[in-house]
Amino acid sequence: MAAERPRGGARGAQGEGADAAPKRARGGAWVGRSDRGGGCVVAAAVALVLALVAGCANSPSSVVTPSAASPAEALGASPAQGEQGEPAEAPSPLVVEGAGELVPGRGPERLTVTEDGVVRAGDARGEVEVPGAAPAWRSRQASIEVVVLDRARDLRAVLVLLPTADVKDPPNRAQLLLLDVDGDGDGARLVPVLDLVLGIYGVGVAALEFPGDGSARLVEDGWMACAREDHPEAPVVREVVVYRPVDGGRMAEVERRPTALTQRCADLPSCPFDVVDGDAGR
Repeated sequence: MAAERPRGGARGAQGEGADAAPKRARGGAWVGRSDRGGGCVVAAAVALVLALVAGCANSPSSVVTPSAASPAEALGASPAQGEQGEPAEAPSPLVVEGAGELVPGRGPERLTVTEDGVVRAGDARGEVEVPGAAPAWRSRQASIEVVVLDRARDLRAVLVLLPTADVKDPPNRAQLLLLDVDGDGDGARLVPVLDLVLGIYGVGVAALEFPGDGSARLVEDGWMACAREDHPEAPVVREVVVYRPVDGGRMAEVERRPTALTQRCADLPSCPFDVVDGDAGR
């Protein structure tokens, strides 16, 4: 009867406890087995570490290069644009400024109009049309002030006068704005209620007046009266045009009244001033 082979396989010539031959690990290291069981674990761990090191050395993404870009550049903005990625806007040029007490008891506040048509009175903001007049005309004629529209209610308004774009002696364009506090939830704003051209030529002839009863009045000059009547030979009576609030709060012409002033149209010059240089002014 043949002797029974012990379990665990054949033993090599090296003696008990040694395997017949060592085995090559997947990473290229040689490992053997021990009856104690610890040698295989250590050798396998070393092989795994060597394999990982070799793999990382061959990977192009294993090296991370620090970026020198700023946070703004990382967001796609140039350094001059800043963190938000939006270039800073230059303020619009000033057209005219003044001061006035729009809110009773608050004291005088700064009044301004800028080239983009924004008008400000203290913390209130509105918009007006800015005609493209020559700088010389603006320096002589543009103004902004506070007027009392209704004395009984102490209702005040901002009056903006700007010359029109006419080359010869432009008349002023009057724009009147009322203060509306929290009218639409956006804070104090200036609402336009009247917009008209004062006369045909020049300034200081056709004047806008505020008698304090809630109305605005325009006394015609001779050119307006003659244009209204198509330049007759007989003298023309100059009228007072009355403007009052109508639907929606905007002011419109509601009445005309004759005055004691008359104008002979044949006596009118072509314009009240002669212009030597349209850019330089009168």
